[in-house]
Amino acid sequence: MSTRRIVLQAVLAFSASIVLAGLPVQAPAADNKVVIVTSFPKDLTGKFKTEFEKHHPGITVEILN
Repeated sequence: MSTRRIVLQAVLAFSASIVLAGLPVQAPAADNKVVIVTSFPKDLTGKFKTEFEKHHPGITVEILN
């Protein structure tokens, strides 16, 4: 795996953790959906989406590029 890919994964994981850390203090979403706006490619963000939805079955993730 290239260094650039590792750095991109780390940045995405850090960004996602900041977004997700703020969820409990916000009002619950009516449709139980998390929307992430990113410039990262779908082959990278798809892995995070799949894992998040696996661990949080009632919440769907929509990733906008």
